[in-house]
Amino acid sequence: SSNAAQVEIVSNILSHMERMRQTGKGAMTVDLPIAEGKTVRIGMRMSGNRISVRLETPDEKIYQSLHEGWADLAEQAATRGIKLDAPAFNRQRQEMEI
Repeated sequence: SSNAAQVEIVSNILSHMERMRQTGKGAMTVDLPIAEGKTVRIGMRMSGNRISVRLETPDEKIYQSLHEGWADLAEQAATRGIKLDAPAFNRQRQEMEI
């Protein structure tokens, strides 16, 4: 279900944010596999304790689910001392460079 995917994506974003903070890495891109061979590409950029996120998915349900769940994710990030900016969404399928 798209809700399970949302939970997985959210926990992945949170763990990658944590890793960025610990390693001092300024940017990170992750391709997260979700249902039926689809992926969500998550791009994160950190500046101080602010993180901007770009999400790419051609899947409308995943897009809607993430869009609706973003406030919860921002709240979870805030409890960890991270300011999460509103995400940029790209719903176009990006051809992967192999």
